[in-house]
Amino acid sequence: MKLKAEKPKKQKKHMSRRVKVWILFIVLLIICAVPAVFQNNAFGYIPGILLILMFIFGHLYVAVLKKAVVFEEVSDLQNCSRGADSRFSVTVRNRSPLAITRMEILFFVSDIFGGDDSTETEIITMAPFEKRQFDFDVRFDHIGNYEAGLKKVTLFDIFGLFTAELDNEKRCKVRVSPRIYDITKLHVANATAAESKQTLQVLIDGNDYAGTREYVIGDPIKHIHWKQSARKDNSYMTKQFEAYGNTGLSIIIDCHSGNYEPELMMTAFDGIVESALSAEDYGRRNGMETEILYIDRKNSRKRFIS
Repeated sequence: MKLKAEKPKKQKKHMSRRVKVWILFIVLLIICAVPAVFQNNAFGYIPGILLILMFIFGHLYVAVLKKAVVFEEVSDLQNCSRGADSRFSVTVRNRSPLAITRMEILFFVSDIFGGDDSTETEIITMAPFEKRQFDFDVRFDHIGNYEAGLKKVTLFDIFGLFTAELDNEKRCKVRVSPRIYDITKLHVANATAAESKQTLQVLIDGNDYAGTREYVIGDPIKHIHWKQSARKDNSYMTKQFEAYGNTGLSIIIDCHSGNYEPELMMTAFDGIVESALSAEDYGRRNGMETEILYIDRKNSRKRFIS
């Protein structure tokens, strides 16, 4: 559920509770007025007066708590890697001499689309001037921007009739970065390794002599090794030279998902991004000039150079 669509529902629920409280107050006030009508003396008004004082006291009680309760978040969620556990800590303090008989603390983690991925509610009581701390481990399975931490605190008065909500406007912003893998440590199958070694060295003009191989049509005649060719029957041998220079690496990212839903493509998108960045990291650490080419959401071509 999106957060924007959730707000009217919360207001409706809050208004429904307020209406119920006032209906209850009116009903009880009518009941308390019965002794005053029949007795017609000061003692008959005592129940009604006590009821009014109770409602005033409850309202003032929760108003004082709303000013006295403070919370603070401490986390390392600002920059974390996908799939890694990150911890955040929330400290709630009651600065008043009043006891809190009921407090609901709502913790949440958003999803990449702005809705709530998971929520957890803690119901506690607090003594005067008490401080409580809550620690949680959070893991994000996909790359993107999120929000996490304390969402709101709901306070109840001593009678459980009135409530007050404290929204956390400074919610923790989380930027989940892709994991970078060391390509040199990746397992390579035997068939793939054998295929990768079947490469021909480049013939160039230079002094970096690398060996000889059999002559094929198209090789320069000046590179023929005549001494070794004389030892072969009906075959020529040509010289090989190593290619040298600073090579470059261009990585093209294609994130076109066709008609698939974005939720279904999140894992594939993570793999594509992490593969590209891992290849870029490998090339940069080996002295290559690297670049990543991709198309953004506005269908514009972008180029990233480390």
